[in-house]
Amino acid sequence: MADQADWFRAFVELSLQEIWESPQVIQDEDGDYPFTGGSATAYVSIDPEPNLGVCVWSYAAYGVKGSASVLRELNDLNAGARLCKVMWHDGVIRVELRLPADQVFVESLERACGHVQGMTVDIGELFAVVHGGERVLAEPEAS
Repeated sequence: MADQADWFRAFVELSLQEIWESPQVIQDEDGDYPFTGGSATAYVSIDPEPNLGVCVWSYAAYGVKGSASVLRELNDLNAGARLCKVMWHDGVIRVELRLPADQVFVESLERACGHVQGMTVDIGELFAVVHGGERVLAEPEAS
C-alpha cells in the first residue's frame, strides 16, 4: 500500500513542521529528517511497511571498542531507559526510539525527539571518556 506510506510520510512532515516551527522540513540524501538540539544531531526516519512507523535516532559516540564493560554499560542503560534503546554496532553507539504509525501524533513525535536527544547528550561523553570513543557533535547545517 504505497498510498498509506505516502500519506504517513506527509503526516510526519507536517508534524515536524509544527514541532520545529518551520514552514518546511529538509530530507537528507538518505531520506531522513535531521535536527539539532544542544550538542546532538538526531534524525527522524520513516520505517517502511509492513512495520510502518518512525524511528528517531542519533549517534552518541564512535570509535568505541567492543568490550565486556561496554556491553555491561549498554545493559545498564537499557535496563533503566523507559523509552530509548542504546546499542553498539561496529564501534558506534546509537540511541533510538521507534513509534508504530498508529502511535505517531505531534505530541508523541515531539517527546520522542526530546528523549533521543536527551539520552544522546547524556551518554555521549560517558562513552567518549570511559570507553575510549569520540563524542559525536552536532552538525551545524542540520535544521
